[in-house]
Amino acid sequence: MNLKTLLNKNWRQIPKWSRLTLRVARLVNRGSSILQPSSAWVKSGLPILFLIGGFIGFLDSSYLSVLHYKNVIPPCSLGECETVLTSKYSAIGGIPVSLFGAFYYLAVVILSVLYLDTKQIEYLNVAMSAVTLGFIFTLWFLYLQAFVIKAFCEYCLLSAGITAVLFIGVLIAIARSGEREHN
Repeated sequence: MNLKTLLNKNWRQIPKWSRLTLRVARLVNRGSSILQPSSAWVKSGLPILFLIGGFIGFLDSSYLSVLHYKNVIPPCSLGECETVLTSKYSAIGGIPVSLFGAFYYLAVVILSVLYLDTKQIEYLNVAMSAVTLGFIFTLWFLYLQAFVIKAFCEYCLLSAGITAVLFIGVLIAIARSGEREHN
């Protein structure tokens, strides 16, 4: 039994948020498979955006992860970082969410470097899928900060902004690839 058959058979048993993630991943894979390596945005703009954004996001997330393990709250001009970073939503199974973010950004950077080195579009397609999933998680964490925790962390907002910019890059790449296909 392959994964597609298994998912179709047990679709209702999968939690709703997981179904949404799977649907978005399918859409991204369909959309990203039409990327044309000849597109100037795909050839240079998107991987450079991923490289720079991923690096900044990695630094931000790594900083928060290190401070988490040192039991230190970073200085915060908004004054609400402690509320967010010590909430029950700041860690999953004892692992800080920022550490997951650091690995996410590191993966985006590595995939961008691999694409720039080899020009194999598959690396960029995987990075685009990762960014799309990262954007979904970003929306969830923004929701938690705004409506559940009712406090904002500027470091978390920086990460959210970076992922939003990366996701806009994904949308531009898909749109431009679609334009090239129809011309």
